[in-house]
Parts: sequence; C-alpha cells; structure tokens
Amino acid sequence: MSYELTSDLMLAAATIFVLGMAICLRVLSVPASMAVAGTKTALPFVYFSLFFDGSWTFLDDMSYLEQGQKLLASGYDPWTFFFNGEAFAQLVALSGGHHIVYGWYNLLAQWVFGEYYFSPVFLNVGLTFVAGYFLYRLAIATGFSLPYARGLFVFFSLHWELLAWSSLVNLKDTLVLLMTVALIYAALRLAQTKWTRYAVGTGVLIFAFFWIRFYVPMLLLLAAFPAFLGRMPERRYMGAAIFVVSVLGLSYGAYVGWENLILQLQRLDLGSGMLFGTGRMVLTPLPWSVEPEYTFLLLPAVLHWLFLVPAVVGGVMLWREQPQVRPLFVYLAIALLLYGAFDELQVPRHRVQLIFIYAWAQFHFVWYVLHKSVSQNKLLRATA
Repeated sequence: MSYELTSDLMLAAATIFVLGMAICLRVLSVPASMAVAGTKTALPFVYFSLFFDGSWTFLDDMSYLEQGQKLLASGYDPWTFFFNGEAFAQLVALSGGHHIVYGWYNLLAQWVFGEYYFSPVFLNVGLTFVAGYFLYRLAIATGFSLPYARGLFVFFSLHWELLAWSSLVNLKDTLVLLMTVALIYAALRLAQTKWTRYAVGTGVLIFAFFWIRFYVPMLLLLAAFPAFLGRMPERRYMGAAIFVVSVLGLSYGAYVGWENLILQLQRLDLGSGMLFGTGRMVLTPLPWSVEPEYTFLLLPAVLHWLFLVPAVVGGVMLWREQPQVRPLFVYLAIALLLYGAFDELQVPRHRVQLIFIYAWAQFHFVWYVLHKSVSQNKLLRATA
C-alpha cells in the first residue's frame, strides 16, 4: 500500500527539505544543515515510498485525515474558516468539539500536498525544525553558549522519539510540542524584555491552545508559579497560591463544564495509582513487550531506557546550574503526574509534547561527558 515515488510525494519531501534547510542555516553550517535536514526528510520519504502499509495507524490519525478530506470535498480551503460561519460550524461538528486545530491542519496539509496520509506527516516534520529553532533560542535566552545551543538543536532535531512520532504517524502531538516550546520562549522573553511582540505571541498561543489542548497553558502557569513566589514577600505566598488555584479551577470548570469537572475530580487517583501511572508514563513502551501498533517505537524504546539515567543526571545538573530552566522540569513533573492519574492517558503518545524537556536533560549529560573527556585528554597530553 506504499505510495511509491509519486510526484506529489517527491514534492512534499523537497518542500520540507528546503524549509528545513532554511531554518537549519540560521543555526548550523551548510554541511551540518544538509545532514540534519536530509536525515529528517529522508526518513518519511523512504517510509512512505517503500514501506507504508497502514499497520502503524491509529483511530485518531485516520479521523483527522478524514476531517481534512471531507472539508476539501465540501469545497473549503484553509482560509474559509476565518470568514465563513457555516464552514467553521462544520469543522466543529467534524471535530466533535472545540479541538478543531488539527482537523484544520489536516485540511491545510492536504490542500498543499494532496489527499494523502503522508501530507500532514511531512508538515509535522516541518514543524519539528521550527520547534528545534525555538528550543535553540530558548537555550540562548537562558544563558547558554552558542555552541551549546547549536548542539542542543541538532540533538533535539534528530532525537529518536521525535523522529519516530513526527515522521511516521499523523497525530497532533507534534503541533502541541511546537506550540508549547514557542509559548515558553515567548513568555520568557516577555518577562525579560517586556517587548510587545512577545506579549502578542504569548496571547495568540494561549488563545490557540484553547482549540487544540486547552490545559497546557494552565499547567505552564502552575509550573512557573514557584519562580514567581521567589520574587514575592513570604506574607503574600498564601494569597498568591489561592489566586492561582482559583484562576486555574475557574478556567478549567468554565471550559469543560462544572459537572464534567466534578466527574474528572472523582476519577483522579492521587495515591499509589497515580504514582504507578506516572511510572508507566516514564517507562513505556517496554522494549521487550511493544504492542504491534507501536513497533515503530522499538528502537526509540531501547534508546529511551538506555538514556533514563543520563536524563535524570542531566536534569539534576541543569536544575542546579541554571535556575531559569527549573520551571521546565516542574512542568514535566506536573504533566507526567496528570497523565499518570488517568488510565486512558498513560500511553507513550502523551510524552511527545514533553520530549524537548527530557531531550535537553539527555543532551546536557552528553555535553558534560564530552567536555569532561576532552578536558582530561588535554590534561594528559599536557603532562605527558
């Protein structure tokens, strides 16, 4: 069932390669840019031209694809929904609620590349270049050197889990990942500079999250709260905590409805079940028992386990060395605990939006080991 070497497939690959090169060249040399962009583009190109048979597809991805196909069949283009209430209503109906962004995104991808499964996948590959660039800028904004930030860009761009999830399957988590990194960067730069463009970017992204995964800005606010507390007099801690919890509770209740909020609170397991679920979120998939529909994660699962200890060590080092990145790890912990509290969310897919955090921790460990090794070699040569 592979698409073979069709002109549409080659056009999609060529377009994303050019886009990737344009972004990589802002960070890396020409040879390095070609290596990164070529690797990221070649993986989906080879997969869809030779191996795609539908075995690595899910219910959600086919639903998103069908939404785009139905909207195209209705004669809509990606811009119609900003001006046509009837088109917007149809998009909401097809999406089954307010989470309409990825259905629209599938329409956009098919409008650009054709009505194929690979269309949104290639567009997702393009998003990972943008996410990597925001992560690069975030590293610089938090005080790391240019060589370090460039290395982080390469490590993240070629991270095994990112490649697997963005290059093979049509799921919205890659878009959520990009939006999360972009929101964190915009909010940090807003705090540092007070520039209007960062305020606008932060506001637009928070609004956009309402239509795809509304609770992410809430979790980010909760993660940043301890950093805000550090700048307040102690006598205001309790008032600030009550305010933040009230805002989050009211916002969530207004969105899902108060009855749904009560039902979800009743489903929460804040004891051993949540801890078990969080452990499952961290460790799955197990390399020795990967389910058939997740076999594309076999190699990433092995590497994930091999890098578990380096990720922990690198995360601890980052926490100690750079206070500005601490909210990222608070957010990682909150998100893992949240997903761990619900049985249906304890799947590897929900880790995708968090890859940039633990990939950074893994990279920091590798960076430390390499620099330690280079320093020792120089010392040995100097004393020989």
